[in-house]
Amino acid sequence: MPLFMNTKMTSLYKLLLVAILMMSLLINAHASANSDVKVPFHLINGLTIIQAEIDGIQGNFLLDTGSDGIFIDGDLEEAHQHNIVSLGGISTISNTVLEELKVGSFRQYKLDAQIISLSPIEEHLGIDLKGIIGGHIFRPRVMTFDFVASQITLSDKLSKSEKTGFTNKINIQLINDIPVVKVKIENKWYQFALDSGSSIHFMDAKLLSKLSNVTNTSENSTLKCLANTNTSIQKKTINSLSLGSITFENQTCIPYSFETVNASTPFTLDGILSLSQLMQETIIIDYTRSKLYF
Repeated sequence: MPLFMNTKMTSLYKLLLVAILMMSLLINAHASANSDVKVPFHLINGLTIIQAEIDGIQGNFLLDTGSDGIFIDGDLEEAHQHNIVSLGGISTISNTVLEELKVGSFRQYKLDAQIISLSPIEEHLGIDLKGIIGGHIFRPRVMTFDFVASQITLSDKLSKSEKTGFTNKINIQLINDIPVVKVKIENKWYQFALDSGSSIHFMDAKLLSKLSNVTNTSENSTLKCLANTNTSIQKKTINSLSLGSITFENQTCIPYSFETVNASTPFTLDGILSLSQLMQETIIIDYTRSKLYF
């Protein structure tokens, strides 16, 4: 009997240990899932640059909410090359799989990525750029861009007090994992992508030609993009555009054809809004509930 009781109690003790261990793991996982991730950033020529690590390689990465992919600077493998459509035209890439991506305490594993030469963008920024990280990898989290503190916060959700602190809350569509908002220009609505990877607004050239309150500027802009093309384009100024209840006046933009991009997607995009050019103190993209706060 004592031996039996001892065995039984030992088994029960082991079960309790396992239960406690499982509970501890669940608590730790829950705490990790709901903890905010703080990511410092700095703007270089209007582009959002963060520090990240991919497969042991640390350095500067462009955070691009207007991209649905991850691009790594490197030499292409001829056997696996293919083309993709980007704003600047056709770009040649090769595919790879990333073992691990680290942004602060945020981790992702086994991610598809593309290898491409980033030299045109490096020339524009004047830094060693390791890659481009699309904002989609942080789904389904909330991304808070604090332009005053130069910090991005990744969180699971917004509290009620945080939501009430913003005067503007508008719906966004996530199309190919890219946030798209409706923008009002001259009493008509158009679809624009929200882009932290653009230093200036872009607007479809055909649309611009139809607007009445557009003026030419004396400045030209050289468009540098993944397609390794350098195109000089005259900047234009739109009298105003509205996002939610806020009207942004005298917005500089670049006219560009979106025909190639729209031909490869199931939706029509009229332009791209640069987050840095809007320059609100704080902009929040809520990927979980498809909302934009500012």
